Amino acid sequence: MFVAFVAGASSENAATAILAFSGMIGILLIIEKRKTPLYLIAAYFVCIVGFGFLMLAPATINTKTSVNLFENIKTCLTGFRKYSLALFLTFVLLFTIGIVRKVNYRILSVSAIFVAAGLISIAVFVFAAYIPPRSYNVMAVYTTLACLLLLKELIIENSNKIIR
Repeated sequence: MFVAFVAGASSENAATAILAFSGMIGILLIIEKRKTPLYLIAAYFVCIVGFGFLMLAPATINTKTSVNLFENIKTCLTGFRKYSLALFLTFVLLFTIGIVRKVNYRILSVSAIFVAAGLISIAVFVFAAYIPPRSYNVMAVYTTLACLLLLKELIIENSNKIIR
């Protein structure tokens, strides 16, 4: 639980990505008619509390700067193109190969959830007063995890065909 609290209080975009990822995994479990573990639900709410502490910190509350949504959207898209596009296209390629090779539905779903959480971590900066380049690291980590998950499944699937 402490880790969930720290994750929520770490940074705006990381916390948002963690909450989005956890929420989407919970929805996936509900869709699959599987029981959502109590610890996942508890950790989700503890992360929300940590995020609340982060957002209610004095430095956050006292920051009174105007936010230009259109400028921030442009900055987010430019940063995505500059820092994340190549990795995202790698994911799209691996995901497409996974669909063609009929990779396990759950692997495809979880990898898509990883990337969606990464995209949400960037989208949250549309409402930010400042968008540092390090903000795109969360997207890179989540997309890398999605690519590795797909790559692992494709390699194992391919090696099983070779062995047979």
